[in-house]
Amino acid sequence: MHLSFGDSMTPPKLSILVRTYNVENYITDCLSGILNQKTTFSLEIIVSDDASTDLTLSIVDSFAAVHPGVFRVLRNPTNEGLVKNFMRAFRSATGEYVAICDGDDFWTDPLKIQRQIDFLETHSDYSCSSHRVMVKKEPSGILEGPIPNEIKSQYNTYDLLDACFPHSSSILFRRKLISEFPFFFSDIFTDDWCVTILNSLYGDVKMFPETMSVYRFTTKGNWTSKGSSFHFGNAAHLLSYLRDYLPEKYRSTVTKYLLINTLWCGTHSLSEGDFARARHCLWNLLRPQTLFVLNQRQVVSFAVRLLFPKSYLKLKSFRNVLWNSRT
Repeated sequence: MHLSFGDSMTPPKLSILVRTYNVENYITDCLSGILNQKTTFSLEIIVSDDASTDLTLSIVDSFAAVHPGVFRVLRNPTNEGLVKNFMRAFRSATGEYVAICDGDDFWTDPLKIQRQIDFLETHSDYSCSSHRVMVKKEPSGILEGPIPNEIKSQYNTYDLLDACFPHSSSILFRRKLISEFPFFFSDIFTDDWCVTILNSLYGDVKMFPETMSVYRFTTKGNWTSKGSSFHFGNAAHLLSYLRDYLPEKYRSTVTKYLLINTLWCGTHSLSEGDFARARHCLWNLLRPQTLFVLNQRQVVSFAVRLLFPKSYLKLKSFRNVLWNSRT
């Protein structure tokens, strides 16, 4: 492997961004997976720590001491959150390309970044390359996947608006395509999804069928510890910004997925007992497009459950009696 520091006379080919926060149990796997990469180009490793209170930084410093000039360690004095931590790391990058591996994830294929850069170097019409990942559930250690389970070889902006993918540990993209972050970027949570969508405006995203990294799913993670209503609500939140930010030709597609995620946020909020959020979602569904985009039976069922819970239970009981009498 060829390693160089980012502010040397010759900038590195690749900047690898590693966000950390209290990942002392996982950061060794992350950094070892990066250092095991076999490449023909130079790279820099930028670790941006978000005010960890455990031994994360001590472990990072021990790696940096063994590999002088390879690491740059950014230390946030206060906890800024996932997105602002990413923005800080990205703005420090000097490489032509950028890859991401958060401190609780890890790369498994030693040729991962070489293959991804080789592809982008010979396919200038693509903006980004990615691959499938495995999911490791903690603390059980059970491996699931790969995700996504069904793939195409390339995705455009319309495809990426459908769901939050590819996973951050899989993406590698051209740094120059994002000269500055959108005004709303620090107000979202799914920065990797937004980054991939923004990149796709300049070219399709390549998806390798191989599995080359592991996404660690922990019960204490900033993302994985949240309920379903949070995830659907967060998707709707990003899409509400993208509806006006992206070129006009994407507006109807963004609106479609915005309404779908709003409905699912509402139904899950109701199941989780967050009635205020459920009512907010119902209010946002009161628009003409809802009639043409969503399943009207699902919308009515959600509204009745929320506004008339006793009547809903009676109707559900009556329906079950009818169903049982027919069988």
